[in-house]
Amino acid sequence: MTDIVFSYGGTVDNYSGHGLTAYWGAPISYEDSAQRACNAGFEILKGVEELNKSWEREFHLQPLRIGIGITTGNAVVGNFGSEQRFNYTIMGDVVDFAFGVADRTLYSQILITEETYLKVKDKFLVQALPQGISFKGKVDEIRLYEITERAEYIKHEKIEATRWKAPE
Repeated sequence: MTDIVFSYGGTVDNYSGHGLTAYWGAPISYEDSAQRACNAGFEILKGVEELNKSWEREFHLQPLRIGIGITTGNAVVGNFGSEQRFNYTIMGDVVDFAFGVADRTLYSQILITEETYLKVKDKFLVQALPQGISFKGKVDEIRLYEITERAEYIKHEKIEATRWKAPE
């Protein structure tokens, strides 16, 4: 997963017992950071699917189940802590929102917030979820969307289907 994040220009912030936190836009800024994060999400899901097949075949293990939450917004990035211990990390509401969104995902699902949706809606097939999420201390509910596919793949499939259509 780390290599995938790096291949899309992301930074891995940390690993925890239940996940990986990554971000785009610092220390290098990209105009298409949201798209890069979503593409990385698809590649990570694909990698986990392949890993699950291998582990099941070789070790008869239950599948690893992950979901991905992606948010877009401003955050503070830099060295935090003290002289005894400091860490280059990211902080802010957008980080908390990402954890909250990821907690609501189902197996092999990528959920994004409205800010992210507005930046990637032309690049992915996206479906609005009927219910958003609320966060303590925030008045407005955050709308969620599920990314179901990369738009470029859908367009390609439609072209192929037209090309190979049987004569009537």
